[in-house]
Amino acid sequence: MIKQDCPLAPGSVVWPYLRVSGEEQARRVTPIASMKKDGVDYCKEHNLIIGRWFIDEAIPGESTAKRDDFNRMIAEAHRDPPDAILLWSWSRFSRDSHDAHFFKADLRRRGIEVISISDAVPTGEYQYIFEALIHWKDERRRQEISSGVKRTFRLLAEAGYVPGGFPPRGYKIERVTTTIDGHPKEVKKWVKDAQWWDLAKKAWEMKSAGASYQEIIDATGLYRGKNCLPTFFRNSAYRGTVFYGGIPIAIRRMVSDETWQAAQRQMDARSRRHEKSPKTVHRRNVSSDYLLSGLLVCGHCGSAIVGSRIPPRDLADGHRSEWRYYICGRKKREGYPLCPSGTIKAEIIEEAVLDKVCGEILTPRHLVGLVDKIMEDLGAKDDMAAQKRRVQQELKRVERSTARLLDAIEQRGYGGLIEQRLSAREAERRELEEQIHELAQKEKLLSASLFDKDISARLMNLRATIETGNVASSRGVLKSFIQRIEVKDKEATMYYIPP
Repeated sequence: MIKQDCPLAPGSVVWPYLRVSGEEQARRVTPIASMKKDGVDYCKEHNLIIGRWFIDEAIPGESTAKRDDFNRMIAEAHRDPPDAILLWSWSRFSRDSHDAHFFKADLRRRGIEVISISDAVPTGEYQYIFEALIHWKDERRRQEISSGVKRTFRLLAEAGYVPGGFPPRGYKIERVTTTIDGHPKEVKKWVKDAQWWDLAKKAWEMKSAGASYQEIIDATGLYRGKNCLPTFFRNSAYRGTVFYGGIPIAIRRMVSDETWQAAQRQMDARSRRHEKSPKTVHRRNVSSDYLLSGLLVCGHCGSAIVGSRIPPRDLADGHRSEWRYYICGRKKREGYPLCPSGTIKAEIIEEAVLDKVCGEILTPRHLVGLVDKIMEDLGAKDDMAAQKRRVQQELKRVERSTARLLDAIEQRGYGGLIEQRLSAREAERRELEEQIHELAQKEKLLSASLFDKDISARLMNLRATIETGNVASSRGVLKSFIQRIEVKDKEATMYYIPP
């Protein structure tokens, strides 16, 4: 049943997203064509504009990783957001509650509404609670379906049928009809393939005798090339057993244990002969010799600023000249029109950053004042821990109360008194969660190494590493507290946290 209400204003642009898990589900439940018709009717009724359709067919709902149109929709919504994503039902969006909550929150933070046209969900402050219940129900349904499918596969395996996969060369699939849980079902068995059986058996005998891959291909013609043979000779199905979910399934045996073991010894010997020595990695691919590599950001276009150099050349006085500099990565790749920034001499900006760090940031006077202020604002750590425990206990009480109210809604419906009580509990829950988050952040600050008693000694060690260490170790110290350095024209702005 398609719901009648719509939270969007007439003329809003929507992107409908449709999905079915497979042809069988489309026949049993609702095919794509029917979902599409319902979406068009809903948009006509509420004067909505359909911008683009996104459709995933024969794709399961437990993960979004392999849903091409879903992922394309999310990416394009980031670049050119519509007013809303239109779903036939929440289960079409995702049957995994974590994915559903994550992507809904991501879209709604960007001002994009997500609407199901068939799930009856009240609008307002309880909307998200009801959506969460629907996602929980969908995930439970997915788990039940998955459990049922796995149980059927186990029953097939125990009965000697192969639930899935393709047989190796020498075997073929024979389809038979059997009864599972009182219902007829077409199942598969792996049986002898007369076309390839004798040739595959000959290949095993040749390999156990020490024949090369090329000799085997020339004699049997099993494959067009020899690249398939390593997998062929490692396949234990030729010993007469296929494993599915830990359950052994007996099939016709092709090779004896002696032939199998002899072939494996030949394979192992071949692998040892073709072992490669460890690759030697050039130093420039291991680490950069530019101190600020990974820290500089272009203030014009936001791209990373990278180190570069002009190759050394001999000067008239006998010295060799080399110019090291930093340049916007985008400008280096694509040219001046896309970024007007200039080049920066490496020595100048590196010295300026080191002067700022060693002369101001890594000084006891700078950090002691910061420590005193934070300690004064945050109070004692023990008091904070006790306060956090009290808030957590109160949050558990509110969650139990909310759960009882939701049970009451399930049993007796959605009434005015329950609505008021649920609203109050939800407000309490949000406030308590904010308090816990704030206390956790304060606790983290108090536990940080910033509050070591001997701040001076720590700062001296950091400065010594920067001033006397190699480029890699010095850069490591800088990256431990500098988040980025934005460079625009002749000015640089450093963003850092207390070291």
